[in-house]
Amino acid sequence: MEGALDVVFIFNIISMIACPNDILKRADKVVYTSERYSDTCMRNRNCHLVDNSEYCICYLNWENGGTAYTVNYAKQSGLTIYIR
Repeated sequence: MEGALDVVFIFNIISMIACPNDILKRADKVVYTSERYSDTCMRNRNCHLVDNSEYCICYLNWENGGTAYTVNYAKQSGLTIYIR
C-alpha cells in the first residue's frame, strides 16, 4: 500500500454509543449513514465503506453473515482484500 491511508469512521446511531469522543477526534473523516436503527442500516454502512475504499482489511472466520457479505461485495467491487 502506497502513501498514507485516511482513517474514516462510518457510523450509525448504534455505533455512536460505543465510540468514545477521543476516537472521533482522531478520525480524518466521520460519516453518519443513518439517524436510527433499521433493517438495512448496517448493510448501508458496510456498502458505503466498500464504495469509498481501495482495500478491505478484515478478520473473517465465518462464510456467512455481515462481514462475509461485505468481503464478498468488496471482492465484486474490485478491492484488494487482506483477510486474517
